[in-house]
Amino acid sequence: YVAKYWESLGTFAGSSTRGCGTCHLFFATGAYPVKEPDSGDLEELELLLWTPEEVNHAIDEGLVKSLGVISMLLLGLRWLK
Repeated sequence: YVAKYWESLGTFAGSSTRGCGTCHLFFATGAYPVKEPDSGDLEELELLLWTPEEVNHAIDEGLVKSLGVISMLLLGLRWLK
């Protein structure tokens, strides 16, 4: 996907206890596909296109297991408001 508009959600420490890894999070709008997703290695890749309601449901139902991903999703939902 390529997006026309990018809004910063902030810069965060990826691992604050180790003092390494900086995460720059953005909310992109006007996105459109330019080619099929390819993980480039042996990992499986699944692209999920969720509505805000589906994001909330996934968080509420415990479908999102990574704290970093949940934080990113919640920041995105906050930006939408």
